Amino acid sequence: LWAHETESRPLVLGSNLFDPRQYHVAYYYFAEIYMQLLRIVAGLFSFAAIRGMFRENPLASGTALLAFSMALSFVVELIWDTNYIYHRTPIWYLWAVACGMLMASASKLELPNRLMTMAIVSGAVLMHHGLSSASGYICGGCALLLFWPEITVPAALKRLVSEVASASMFMYLSHYQVKSIV
Repeated sequence: LWAHETESRPLVLGSNLFDPRQYHVAYYYFAEIYMQLLRIVAGLFSFAAIRGMFRENPLASGTALLAFSMALSFVVELIWDTNYIYHRTPIWYLWAVACGMLMASASKLELPNRLMTMAIVSGAVLMHHGLSSASGYICGGCALLLFWPEITVPAALKRLVSEVASASMFMYLSHYQVKSIV
């Protein structure tokens, strides 16, 4: 309303599928992708057979979902080059959700299963991002989640960590809008 513009695509959670240079008001593509991914996963788990497979053998099911999502992303990129929208599609990020599901199912299991999961996730990260600094950060975060899920922060530092985390989240959520305002 402030910009005297009405953009229907963000209202229907689909603006991330179009050219980002067309939008001048609020644009939270990451929230749209997240909600689209939630719809995909909810649709997947709406089938009782799939829920049963994940309940009976979560590691194999998570690995199969990861392989499927990687293949789907590859095939979609052959048909639809999403470089112009900076790959802001749920299909491009579905593999990361599958990695998270796989790691969640392995995090409480014995060490050999966690090591196998780490190898699978690292392979997926390298296939998706190549040998880059991003791959190092992602694999490092995955290793922390799998092998050291609880990090204790001394009481004296908790306040500082909390303030930095709160400020960085605010900056992350508002950086695009600040650009529009400036």
